[in-house]
Amino acid sequence: MLRTLCFLLIAVGLLDVAIAQKPATSRSVGETPFAFAVEPEPFSTGWQIVLDNDALVSHSRDRDYTGGFAVALGGSRVANYRVSLDPALTWINKKLHLDDGWQRVSRDHLMQIGLTLFTPEIDSVNGPAFDDRPFANLLFVENSQYMIDEIFERTFQSTLTVGILGSNAGEAAQDAVHGLGRLPGKGDYGRQISDGGELTARYAVSRQSLLLSSFTRLGNTFELKYRVGGDIGYITEGSATLAFRWGRVASPWWSYAPTRSNYLPQAVPNSRHDFRGFGGRDFYLWSAITLRARAYNALLQGQFRDSELTFSGGELNHILGELSVGVNRRFGNAVDVSFALHFQTNEIKYGTGARTVRWGGLTIRKSF
Repeated sequence: MLRTLCFLLIAVGLLDVAIAQKPATSRSVGETPFAFAVEPEPFSTGWQIVLDNDALVSHSRDRDYTGGFAVALGGSRVANYRVSLDPALTWINKKLHLDDGWQRVSRDHLMQIGLTLFTPEIDSVNGPAFDDRPFANLLFVENSQYMIDEIFERTFQSTLTVGILGSNAGEAAQDAVHGLGRLPGKGDYGRQISDGGELTARYAVSRQSLLLSSFTRLGNTFELKYRVGGDIGYITEGSATLAFRWGRVASPWWSYAPTRSNYLPQAVPNSRHDFRGFGGRDFYLWSAITLRARAYNALLQGQFRDSELTFSGGELNHILGELSVGVNRRFGNAVDVSFALHFQTNEIKYGTGARTVRWGGLTIRKSF
């Protein structure tokens, strides 16, 4: 029953995205009372650096989603890189007809390279418990296409990710960043998911729309938006997010992305529009609540390659809740700095690993 509910939510998310591709019949772009010119995408729109670590929440903890690092680049340039997945992503979208109804909108391209790390809680004497999560790491590259319809206040994003589970690079990072080499857990890397490396992939689509935008008495702005999406691959799930931000807002509503992907923040394009008001310097609080129906997670259940420690679907919770809160500040030279705290309900049902996951994140973004 629970697994059926997971797949139903995934189907609803994908169906909502697919329906949204059809152009509106009563308010087509050609019927709007003002001219709308689609700007060509610049060669480079900027870059982003993301740093996640559970130490930002508590210095005494080193477990679960213990850290992540990613670099994202934006602009038309990323579609032509040798390692770019954009041609494959374009082919998939066309085969699924997901571009239908989005012909006259702004289009942005993103490319992200990163590493995510997962670890059990390690006792200095006994090492990790066998009912805790396994070691896992994912080294990945991903390309996204982001379509922005400013007339109807909606966006559509598609992402293709290719990565390696259990790579030696992940082991080295776990030793260097978290000092696991000083603990008895070093030999337990054989317990990690797909130890030695295994190729994996994920395809994801999402749609978001602005629900409310208003000014408060203090001259601040309040915005409320929602997002629905579906993923298939090493993480297979459907999700729905309700997010808001409040404060001095000069950037477009779609330019902040509290939703998580690969546990890291979901990358969004750097705004190429002029910032208005407050000298173009954002300073706002934001929060997001996400409900996930997760059918499969290779980082816990393993993939095709044998892994010494994995969890079956029956040992995992498939309905997950997630809360994120953060603050964003834009400084001079179009540099944004965002700090956030994230909380996720426990995915493992029983044993040592049955605990809430907490971590912090720092994002630095430069727009051109």
